Amino acid sequence: MPDSSEAYDILYRVLENAQSNHKIRRIIATLLILALLGALYYFVAGLLPGHYQLSISGGDILSKSHYLVKVLQQEGLRNGLELDVFPVASPAAALQAVSSGELDLALVPSGSTSRLPDVEHVAALPAETVHLLVQPGITDLAGLKSRVVNTGALGYYQRDLAAGLLGYAGLFPDVDYIETQYTDEELTSLRADRLPDALFAISYMPSYLVDYFVQAHGYQLIALPFADSISYRYHWASTTEVPAGIYKVDPAVPLDNLPTLGVGIEIIAHAGTDPKAITAFLETLYQSSAESVIHQPIVEEDGSSSSIFPLSAGTRHYLKRDQSIFTMEFVDSIKNIAGSIMAFLSTLIVVIRWFKGKKKEEEAG
Repeated sequence: MPDSSEAYDILYRVLENAQSNHKIRRIIATLLILALLGALYYFVAGLLPGHYQLSISGGDILSKSHYLVKVLQQEGLRNGLELDVFPVASPAAALQAVSSGELDLALVPSGSTSRLPDVEHVAALPAETVHLLVQPGITDLAGLKSRVVNTGALGYYQRDLAAGLLGYAGLFPDVDYIETQYTDEELTSLRADRLPDALFAISYMPSYLVDYFVQAHGYQLIALPFADSISYRYHWASTTEVPAGIYKVDPAVPLDNLPTLGVGIEIIAHAGTDPKAITAFLETLYQSSAESVIHQPIVEEDGSSSSIFPLSAGTRHYLKRDQSIFTMEFVDSIKNIAGSIMAFLSTLIVVIRWFKGKKKEEEAG
């Protein structure tokens, strides 16, 4: 086995032979220069503004959150962000799609989430409002006894929440009321004589669905007086009010500010989503006109969310944007950049000298 000096001699002879061959010398020099230029391009490209493409669902196509995402789709272009919007009716289906990687992002009710792999928390949004619509003549929850109540499609979050709220009030399906399970789209296509006596809608205000049933069919809104108690039990619940006259002015619907329940919304992402793309999404969200769509202030994520999912790497990257530029990480980056530049120049000089060295020998010979 040759020692280090013998190995050095062998390497020297190989390089000497390569240098003495005009064609080999040109090929090696060209390949080295191309490799250096490729490395430099890769470094410079990383400093340029990126273009990102993400798939996202805001929920059902009739929902206000779907419209919110459509607004973000238009406004994201200025941040180099292209959003492909896919309506998904069920929060459970949206959650599963994110977990499997079929969707990059989704807006889901916080209370509908269950632990699935590869799902991360991106940001919290203001709460949606629970609306309980009733036919004229029903004035409170007690008036729902022996009535037909549409809670929502079986297996959907809205249905589970509506049935749970009625159960909290002591009303149970097939005992105290007759339950129907139409989707929002199915409800809007029913004949007037088949409409339920009451129905639930969960949406940012004003809700398109509530607008339709108030204006077209004369429905009213009643309160959920125990919303405060629910908010003490669940982290995703909060108390809110439906403002007087928001759905009709004369006569006003509702007549007075109506206490009800708010349901927190969170944005989730697949764990493999590019952190820089998520940062671009958050920049779009917090600089957009989204607040004018949902008529609530959107508070920037600070990492203190009570989500059951871990915080997204993209969100962590976004949170560091206001840190002082002169951090140890920044200094290390500068050192690495300076080292890379010096290595590039040194290697280039060696290549040029190596290439010219033999040329001068040939000219001298």
